[in-house]
Order: sequence, then structure tokens, then C-alpha cells
Amino acid sequence: MLLIPIPEHGRLRDMIFLFIRLALIHARVLLRNPVCLLLSLATALLTLLLPLAFAHTFGNTAARLAQDGGLAFQFVAGIVFAAYAACAITGSARASGTEALTLAKPVSPTLLFLARYAGIAGGLALFCVTTATATLLAMRIAEAFSPATGYCIDFTTATIAVASAILACLLGALLNRFRNASFHASVFVLLPLLLIVTAGSSGFYNRLGAWQSPPAYTLDVAILTAALRIGLALLMFAALTQVLALLLKPVSVGAAGLLILALGLTLPGISPAGSSPLRWLSMAIVPDWQAFWTTSASGLVPPPMPGALWLYAFCYITAILILGVHLFNRSEHA
Repeated sequence: MLLIPIPEHGRLRDMIFLFIRLALIHARVLLRNPVCLLLSLATALLTLLLPLAFAHTFGNTAARLAQDGGLAFQFVAGIVFAAYAACAITGSARASGTEALTLAKPVSPTLLFLARYAGIAGGLALFCVTTATATLLAMRIAEAFSPATGYCIDFTTATIAVASAILACLLGALLNRFRNASFHASVFVLLPLLLIVTAGSSGFYNRLGAWQSPPAYTLDVAILTAALRIGLALLMFAALTQVLALLLKPVSVGAAGLLILALGLTLPGISPAGSSPLRWLSMAIVPDWQAFWTTSASGLVPPPMPGALWLYAFCYITAILILGVHLFNRSEHA
């Protein structure tokens, strides 16, 4: 019979505090990384400016294109973010000797590996908040018809949203100058906050920019459900790339991640439909990415059995992290 030792109360509390501290350290490393900031800022700006690039639209196609474009930007940029974060944290820690120095202290490899994933997940969550809010605003900016305004693009919201991104950079520079705070981390945190403020203020004016009271919001918050599902997929991909970073070099991690992404997009169409053993086997090995992207011609619709989708993501991430902990412990004791 396998007995799992349970730490004493005081030791368990110390382990929890140490885990949180290590996770915050790794999250701060990501927030201070210029590449992660550029990915977040560029994705938000591309999403916000996408509705302004439509020359001709019919019906509600502008909002639909803004919706699909924003979600696609979130997914593609999130894949790059997750792969780069895993390589940057694992690779830099090993190259600089930080990993060996940390493990020389009373820190278990299991705790360190899980704290790394928690830090990556925290940075990825902040990225998803930024991109999801930008998509929400892009759908408001997109050309739409109303009896009061006719067909028009909401240039007021577009101006305020882009100005919010610029303001985040200016505030980050001021904090760096006078408070010695990290410019990249400050902008990374300020950008989603200012975009949320922009979304909150959009109810106080109509699409032509005229003041309206009481506030009336036209934001399609259903997009947040789709963004959340994509965030779950990105968390699964982050777990995969963190394990791959233990075995492969950074370039190989990116190539292997793209291969897993391609297989996850194609296997559901090849394997038999329903709950056949082959179908479950393919989903257990390679994530079914299509299950996290659910749209229809009439707009966003919830996926079948959303609770099962959350359970699938949780079980897959747990299994990958257990495999990663095993490989990390073996590499450290080798």
C-alpha cells in the first residue's frame, strides 16, 4: 500500500507561502519581459484597430469579423506567449544557474516546477484579460446600425481605447522614472485596467459620441465566455510547453508545440465522432483545440456540456503537470 506523507500544519503553511512566493517571482519575470509586453500590446492594438480596416460590410458582418478576429488574435498570440514564457523561464533559469541555486536551498523540485506553471498561468491570465477586453471594445467600435445613428463606426470608443494604450505607456514611463518601477511590468498591468475603464465608460455616450444619461451599455459580454474557453486552451498549451522545455531546446519547443497544435486541430476531423475509444484516446494524448472554439452563424453559442469541457481541461493539465514533475525530479537527481 502506497502511503503519501502529509506535512505537519506548520510545514504545510510554510510550503504554501513558499509556493506563492515562487509563483509571484516567476510571474514578475514574465511581466518584466519586453517580448511578453510587446505581444500583449500589439495584440490589443491590432484587435482595436481591426474594425477600422473594414471598407465594406453587410448587416452585422463588421461585429462578427471583429469578434472572430479578436478571438483569433488572442489564440494565436497566446500560443506564442505560452511557448515563449515556458522557454524563457526554464531556459534562463538553467543557463544563469538560478535553478541550481534555488534547489540548493530547502525547495523541492516538485514545488519549484508547479510554482513555475502558476507564474506562467498568472501572466497568461493577465494577457487574456487584455485581449478579451480589447475584443469586447472592438465589437463596440465595429460598424453597426441603430435608428438613432444609422450605420456608423464608433470612432469615440476607438479613440479612447487607443489613447488608453498610449496612456498606459506614459504612466509606465513615469513610474519607471520617479518610482524606479519596471516599465514593462507597469504597462502590462495598467493596459488591461485602462481598457476595462474604457469599457465601463462606453455606456455614457452613444456611437456618435453624444452624452447619454442614464448610461446604456451595448457591449456584447457573451464574447467573454468564448475568450474564457480560449484561455483554458492556452493554459493547457502552457503546461505542454513547460514539459517540452525540460526536454528540448527553445527552437525545438516551438516546433513541437506547433506540431501538437496542428494535430489537435486535425485529429477531431479524422477520428470517429461520438464517444468511441479511439476518439477518447486521441483527446487524451493531443488536446481537442476545436472544442474550445465554438461559434455559429447566429453568434456565440455555449459548447456542449460546458462543465465537461472544464473537467477535460483540468484533468489534462493535471496529467501533464504530473508528467512534468516526474521528468523534472529525474533530471535533478540524475
